[in-house]
Amino acid sequence: MRNASALRFIRPWSKVGEAGPIVHRALGNTVELHGDGTAKFDGNSGAMSSVLGAQNAKVSASIADQLNVLASYDASTFSNPNAERLARSLIERTGGWGGAAYLANSGSEANEAAIGMATQIQEARGRCQVPIAVLSHGYHGSTSLLRHLSMGGQFAPKALGLGAEVRYIDCAPWMYTADNHTTYAHAFLRSVSDAISGRSYGGEPAGIVLIEPWLNVAGGYALPQGTLRTAEKSCRDQGAILIADEVFTGFGRRGALSSALADGIDPDFITLSKGLTNGTVPLSATLTSSSIADELALLARVFAGHTMSGNALAAEAAIACLAEFDDNGVWSRVGRAAQVVADASKAFTDQGVRHHTFGSCVSVHLDTDDDAVTLSRFCSDRGVIVRRQSNSVMLIPALTSADSDLLAAIGVIAAGAAEIAGSRAMFADERR
Repeated sequence: MRNASALRFIRPWSKVGEAGPIVHRALGNTVELHGDGTAKFDGNSGAMSSVLGAQNAKVSASIADQLNVLASYDASTFSNPNAERLARSLIERTGGWGGAAYLANSGSEANEAAIGMATQIQEARGRCQVPIAVLSHGYHGSTSLLRHLSMGGQFAPKALGLGAEVRYIDCAPWMYTADNHTTYAHAFLRSVSDAISGRSYGGEPAGIVLIEPWLNVAGGYALPQGTLRTAEKSCRDQGAILIADEVFTGFGRRGALSSALADGIDPDFITLSKGLTNGTVPLSATLTSSSIADELALLARVFAGHTMSGNALAAEAAIACLAEFDDNGVWSRVGRAAQVVADASKAFTDQGVRHHTFGSCVSVHLDTDDDAVTLSRFCSDRGVIVRRQSNSVMLIPALTSADSDLLAAIGVIAAGAAEIAGSRAMFADERR
């Protein structure tokens, strides 16, 4: 019999047996890591789900009450009032765009469902195994299919082919080049159009286009202005289906249910997940436009479903979360916080540090991965927990964070970036 101490919890995207910091408690917009009662400002949990801060009283109470009524039941045979109510609420909040909503458990499942439905529609239109266009640095989930469509396919299981062409639209030139950004951005928009039309590939037009408005896993990069507009127009011209992956950018990240819709873009599908239940019960949503809903209604069935899809407990938690957004002015609060973050982030411009903002989020791009590790530790030592992705450090707080906390956190990040730059300059001087 194995020693119990040798048994391991495999953390997502981590080496087996690799230890990570232990979170003992989270309350409001703070988190306790060491079990000693020391609370730090949580600039990371907003990336995962806790958009209202941990232990929101109304969301927690709604879950407790629902557990005494109905938690889950077979959604492939039966529906439940909560799922029906949540689907209607989400659709109604799209301002006339939406037509149907599918509920699952994670962003991966939401995106997989969108691609599956889009494939069924294209097949019904007479197109099979259509090319799929994605951004080279986009991330859409951890299923075998989505690993093929994420981060240039570098994490894809090579033994499992897709049977369809994947077109990776190169983001690297505009992401990593400080000079001539406008030139590279214009070239990128052309490459988006070319990938969808097939001009630069010598093949047929793409049938499915999957884009996230903010490259989160790549390090927090905002797409060049006009990217989604270009994709939308090209999709309409070529008969492609546009999926806006808003697992990160939706549900209040910019003060709206959908960032794409807020910008006047009309995709065919919108996927949501993070924040829907404030990090309590797994839930995701795949929303369709009204025209796509009409096409889906002509099919014999939709091939999407999971054991816990549309369960009453998760739906009730999301309904409570939406009520908190409405009753406490969270939607408008994000717009004000975004301006606070944008103004404070000018400190990075003054330092010559590349950065991007998205709503109340800010990402700082450093020279090396080691620099990012150093900066994240600098912040933690000063009471601010940040998120690190490769050479980037990201502040992704709850949407309810106070302006004073946001300003203080950005100040800590800026101080750490300045210290790293100073050490690098000193080392260069010593070498000379």
